[in-house]
Amino acid sequence: MAPRPSVVAPGGPAPGIPVAPATAPAPKKAGGRPRKDGLPPGSPEADAANKKYDSERHKLARETAATVAEPPALPSAFAPGAGPGPATAPPLSVDGGDQAPPPVPWQAETLTGLVDELIEAAEENRVGSYIAKCAEAGLTPKLCKDIEADAHFPKVAKTLLKHSIPRLAAKWLNRAGLSSEWQEEISVLTAIILIVKQQAKVNARFEELIQAKNNPPEPVKKNLEVKT
Repeated sequence: MAPRPSVVAPGGPAPGIPVAPATAPAPKKAGGRPRKDGLPPGSPEADAANKKYDSERHKLARETAATVAEPPALPSAFAPGAGPGPATAPPLSVDGGDQAPPPVPWQAETLTGLVDELIEAAEENRVGSYIAKCAEAGLTPKLCKDIEADAHFPKVAKTLLKHSIPRLAAKWLNRAGLSSEWQEEISVLTAIILIVKQQAKVNARFEELIQAKNNPPEPVKKNLEVKT
């Protein structure tokens, strides 16, 4: 039996021609700038030294960043308990635990009685001062009575004051934040002021009367002519 011809792969060597053995790639020639540690640049030892240096450098950077952290914020001078002074009161809670009660608003109706009494007292004081002046002037009783009637407040003005002053006073007291719980204190203080004012007026009148009694006016001497 005849031998079968050998099949040669496309591009392969022809049969009977010796093939040269494959050669290993040439080693990479080390080169570059000389290193301070004396290792040849590009060598495995130099690469290992570079990796070790980078690892130590990153580790040192992390430790430095941890130590140089941002300092905590200083406490505020207005914070509770800050400074050598006494501790301030805790803030008012939203749920109403330590929250102060809101001021009770004023109503015009609660001030109407007080305002009416003040207006009547002012009118009486005005009329009394005119009567005293009439007596000092020595006017006739009829004329004094007419002046007394004219000394009263006009009715329209008196009505307007009684209706407007309570609403005006309530509005300004509420704006000032003063609670209506202080109504009795305000009434007592107003009464004391009126009494002191009236007492000062009466004392001044008594001083005038006492001075007039102790120093009576000298009688007027009339020149009498003697007829011959």
